Amino acid sequence: RSSRATRPWECSARAAGSFGELAAVARALSQGKAPPREIRFVARGTPSDKDDDVRVVGSGPELGAWRPEAGLKLIGSVASATLPLRGVFEFKLVVKSGSGPWRWQRGDNRVLQVSEGVSQVELQWSGSEG
Repeated sequence: RSSRATRPWECSARAAGSFGELAAVARALSQGKAPPREIRFVARGTPSDKDDDVRVVGSGPELGAWRPEAGLKLIGSVASATLPLRGVFEFKLVVKSGSGPWRWQRGDNRVLQVSEGVSQVELQWSGSEG
């Protein structure tokens, strides 16, 4: 009898949902190396002038660290980011018309917890503050 058969925690299988995959994710998380997840942000109801610059801005460097000029620029109504699995991010939409100031979306920050099942976030523009 192989010693491998008596040590299931050493399983090297990486099939989706397998013990080996879960162990690899847990190991990466414990080492601060969460696996990435591609997230699509889809915005609805944003200003539609061709000169408008619409972005997703939020916590963490992936979302611009709250600096609109560094946020995710929407192309059409979509922006994508690679975010760490189990990461938690706050974010909002911002809009800049021409050379005007950035206008922040009205209301509370949105919160995203990146999980296995999340691949798309739908956003609805609710107007700007001020």
